[in-house]
Amino acid sequence: MSGAPKKRWKYWLRLTLSLGLSALFLYLAVASLGTCPSGADCIEGRCTVVSGVCSAERPCQSCVDWSNLPAQLRDVSLSSIIVFSVFFLLVHATRLVRWYYLLRPLGLKRFYPALHAGAIGLAAIIVIPLRLGEFVRPYLIARDTEVPLPAALGTAVVERVIDGLSVTLLLFVTLATVQTRADEPAVVWTAGIISAGIFGTVMAVLLFSWWQREATIRVLRRFGNVFSEGLTEKALGLLEGFLDGVASLRAGGDLYQFLSWTVLYWIINALSLVYLANAFGLELGWWEGFAVMSMLVIGIMVPGGPGHIGTFEFFLQTSLGLFVAVNEMPERVLAFVATLHVLQFLVQVLFGIPFWLVDGVTGRRARLRRLATAQEA
Repeated sequence: MSGAPKKRWKYWLRLTLSLGLSALFLYLAVASLGTCPSGADCIEGRCTVVSGVCSAERPCQSCVDWSNLPAQLRDVSLSSIIVFSVFFLLVHATRLVRWYYLLRPLGLKRFYPALHAGAIGLAAIIVIPLRLGEFVRPYLIARDTEVPLPAALGTAVVERVIDGLSVTLLLFVTLATVQTRADEPAVVWTAGIISAGIFGTVMAVLLFSWWQREATIRVLRRFGNVFSEGLTEKALGLLEGFLDGVASLRAGGDLYQFLSWTVLYWIINALSLVYLANAFGLELGWWEGFAVMSMLVIGIMVPGGPGHIGTFEFFLQTSLGLFVAVNEMPERVLAFVATLHVLQFLVQVLFGIPFWLVDGVTGRRARLRRLATAQEA
């Protein structure tokens, strides 16, 4: 198989897989809201027991009345939408600033390159399926500055591992300290345990690699070469770049700056979610909001379709079920989930578009300069 057809085949395979995952999670999210208890039917937007009698064993619950969804969206004021958008823009800016503190020990002296690469890269994570946009930020910062690509990739690994461990720990702490509904979804604990296992293992491997660098690289090379020497060398190059980055980060005070901005990032993120939920009348407490946010973040780390479609809806709705009777007000819950998703998508993508346009112009100018130099030569 030649290079071009092979690349097209991989592209379509990834796209099909991502869309399939999105469709599956979206179906699960909507289907769970429209499910009536055993012995009841959905009639005129209500789960009605066939006998016409409701009891403790067969409670009357709401099912989705799609005609009521526009009314739920109209009930939220424009000022609430604007306030949340400003809130989330601040969340976005905080994430860019904290990444800058991961890059400073690698030789980055100015904030703008981190802002430029981060704005485009975070938009790419949203737009490109299967979270392949994670590679855009490191590529751009390595292209435009003196930061080596392996070390830049290492900063993305550090950020992802710290975030994964932070929200997993936060999820368990909040669930242990707040009262949840009796019918809390089991998937929440399952997702938390899986997340703790994955990120805890990665962190343990990285810390051991930092402590016993040569021995770890030697063992990984011997083990990896059994499967593929080329992939092993690429993986080890990434690991060494990551270790160099961590060593530089540890040498100064930038690690504490990064951790401080991380705390601020998650606080503002959770409070913005709580604000919008209460604007829709869901009566979500601020500490409960940390649990909902943590579950949502864990969920959208699953490689899915563009825009986190499906995973966003399923994990947000599932975590809301811990504290809110979602089946008693499904249209309101759907309106909140859809609004939150759309606003977060728009803020991240619209913020990145100007930097993407600038990047395109500067890229064309650089190519023209190279072409003129070549012609003169």
